[in-house]
Amino acid sequence: MNREKLVKNIGQLVLLQPAPIRLDRHGRAIRDIRDPWRLEGVSGQVARLTNTLTDHFVDLGLDQIYSYGSDPNAKNIGEHHTGLLQLKVQLAISGPKVTVQSTVRPGEPILPPAGTAPRVVVTFEEFAKDGPTYFRTLWGKRNGDLWASLGRRVEAFDRKEGDQIGSVGYVARLDSLLQTEIATASKAILSCALQVHQELGMPLEQAVEDLLLELAGEYLRVFYKGLPGFAARHMGRYGVRRDLGPRALTHAEALAEVHVLNSIREYFRAERSISKA
Repeated sequence: MNREKLVKNIGQLVLLQPAPIRLDRHGRAIRDIRDPWRLEGVSGQVARLTNTLTDHFVDLGLDQIYSYGSDPNAKNIGEHHTGLLQLKVQLAISGPKVTVQSTVRPGEPILPPAGTAPRVVVTFEEFAKDGPTYFRTLWGKRNGDLWASLGRRVEAFDRKEGDQIGSVGYVARLDSLLQTEIATASKAILSCALQVHQELGMPLEQAVEDLLLELAGEYLRVFYKGLPGFAARHMGRYGVRRDLGPRALTHAEALAEVHVLNSIREYFRAERSISKA
């Protein structure tokens, strides 16, 4: 694959051919995935692709990419035009992992196409039994990682602020940093919600959607409520007794929650549309 052409298209959204395959937790193919992937970057002879919906990513050698071109059936997505990336490999997604297998010919799938693989029908009752526990487990780890990362970011932030620590400007900038963390948490919660659904059979009942909406909203609100206390403890180390701007944080949380819940609803609409096709 021509490296310069890929470099020129960094940041663009592409559809992959052959389409990646979603596997359930038993390794069975559920369906192919038509989500756009973003060409994140090219380093040396390696290109990184990221799924725009689930945050899965994969590093492919340029020798695993056959061609990059426009997709005649593409539609504009946001500010990006969707291109078509033809691969010499097929991706398979199972949980957080992305595996790669070589194809016989570029662009041709090697795993069963959508609808041909046996599918295990999961009821809401079965999903409700395992889903909340699995969601809590996934989010528990991501939540811990986020707080640890936030601690490191704030330490670096303080070093940059220097003698500005404790000033009104410092508090405002710390508040802004925490607002971005709400967006980061919302993205992680969305990823967990989709992973739970995809690994537990992808039931499409409205009750399943409602359960995931409830859990995602609850976890985001709990994360948000921990931020003012975190900030107060951190500033207390310097003897600073100032409150963050509650309106700004609340607004950021409200926007993040709307984004997460709407993304889950859109995901279910798309899955139901595919299942009826």
